[in-house]
Amino acid sequence: MWFKQSDDFVAHPKTTRAAKVLGGERRRARGRIVAVWSEGGQHAAKYLTGGRITKDALEDFQCDPKPEEVAAALVAAELWHDRGDHYQFHDWQEYNPAADERKAERKDQALTRQLQKSGITDDVQARDTDRCRFCGREVNWKDRRGDVGGTYAFLDLDAGATLDNVVVCCRRCRGRRKDGDPTLELLAPGTAAPADRDPDLLDGPPETVNRITETRVSIVVDQIETQVGPSSGSRSDLVPDLDPTQVRSSADLCSRAGSRARDPGPSRPDLDLQDPEEPRVVRRARPARMGIYELHEVRAQLHAATHGFIEQGPPFVDHQGEPVIGELVAAIGQLAVQQLQTVSPHTRDLTALVESVVGRRKARDRTVRLRHDRDRRALKGARCG
Repeated sequence: MWFKQSDDFVAHPKTTRAAKVLGGERRRARGRIVAVWSEGGQHAAKYLTGGRITKDALEDFQCDPKPEEVAAALVAAELWHDRGDHYQFHDWQEYNPAADERKAERKDQALTRQLQKSGITDDVQARDTDRCRFCGREVNWKDRRGDVGGTYAFLDLDAGATLDNVVVCCRRCRGRRKDGDPTLELLAPGTAAPADRDPDLLDGPPETVNRITETRVSIVVDQIETQVGPSSGSRSDLVPDLDPTQVRSSADLCSRAGSRARDPGPSRPDLDLQDPEEPRVVRRARPARMGIYELHEVRAQLHAATHGFIEQGPPFVDHQGEPVIGELVAAIGQLAVQQLQTVSPHTRDLTALVESVVGRRKARDRTVRLRHDRDRRALKGARCG
């Protein structure tokens, strides 16, 4: 097992102080301090002692002939604390997982290995119809990193990898279970997400999403009202109705992305919101739509739109067929704000998104080219034979 060690521990003032207390040649003393402290951490992590090192265990340390002397120096520098029959690491629980968390993690790993050998995964997937039993979203078994990637969860870590104890789970809900989210509830097998909405855009019931998005824009609304004046409507009018039938698919976005990104439409004129008797002041109208979603919530749509832009050709591709990152970033930024109602994304994040898509396309093309060359060599060898 592992434990956390600061990257500046060797040069830390406490380490220097412990080396001075230990005495002798400075570098050798510092090396003895680091060695005994590190072996103590490995011992505590392996046996899940919570940072406790018994004095009997200290006598068996292999890194130093006299670990008791080093332990006394560690106590003097407050890296360890002497508790009578054992030593205790300073602030162990603050920087390392608790023993219960480690034990649960080990049990989960053991059950995962047992599940791989049991041969019941097909039955579990068929029973749950490839839907997460906690949120109802359809999982993607080919996704190894995303939130909708398919995995399994164990209802009871002490019950074994049986059909009744294993359920389909998305990676997002698996992480929430690990964090002890009390809102997770086990759904019946095959239960779909509410209204079967797009999981890449929305999570949770529509009323929950409306409440969250209204909270997100409340600060911006306050700022606008201080400049323009209070709106005649309610604040809830600013949050669009999240009707699933109005959510555009990725294919629809790709078909319209190029023209809309280059032609955002006419700008809104300045509106006169002043009373006729007051001094004339021209004020900007309230924006028609405001950012609601974060960039990571519409990442799948932006990935699909980036592929669509590249396949359209110039100006998103140069004369050599290489994608033009600048043009793609500008177009994706406009698409995210105007069509997907994304909070103004940072150029750095958009650039990283576009570069990831370009990198995947290049890797795919390279794989296809290598496979073609291999098949051609095999065909040539067969003809020669």
